Amino acid sequence: MRLYISKRMNGPRYPIYEFCQPIKIAMFWDSREQADSVCQLIAQDGIMIRQCFGLAVKHCTDFRVEQRPGDGFSVSCEAPV
Repeated sequence: MRLYISKRMNGPRYPIYEFCQPIKIAMFWDSREQADSVCQLIAQDGIMIRQCFGLAVKHCTDFRVEQRPGDGFSVSCEAPV
């Protein structure tokens, strides 16, 4: 499932990301270069999804920059289902 970063917050040890499905409400950057920089940084460390009430940890993969309808560029990833 393709998800878009909608919000980034500082966590106690790692950044916390919230995701959304429609690109029109995702976070965006003005230039492709800015979004590429964020995408590369995130792809280095990866994003883990911890399931509630369980120990399973899954990793998001296939980070990419996508142009939004209208203006801006968003970062998306393929999230495990």
